[in-house]
Amino acid sequence: MAYSPVMIGFLSGAPGSGELLILLVLILILFGPRKLPEIARSIGKVLNDLRGASQDFRDQVMSIEEDTEAGVCEDPTPPPESGDAAADSSSGEIAEGDGGDERSG
Repeated sequence: MAYSPVMIGFLSGAPGSGELLILLVLILILFGPRKLPEIARSIGKVLNDLRGASQDFRDQVMSIEEDTEAGVCEDPTPPPESGDAAADSSSGEIAEGDGGDERSG
């Protein structure tokens, strides 16, 4: 059986007006006229949520890019605590200081 270009072109690319009409008729037959407004509302809510989520994602990406361009990058290693640094430096001064002179005097 040879396929004609019309048969192959039916489902290729963006749907045309004929294809949309067929889909709408099938949906109407499957769900009935009473369910269509409810289905359309739920589809609209889902699309609205997706738009909001994608906008939030874009905003986050843009703020990260702006921070990186401005040189405001967070350092993953925390700075040393001031108490530990003071203890290390004071112990180093005692070890290097005049500790030997006090014993001889």
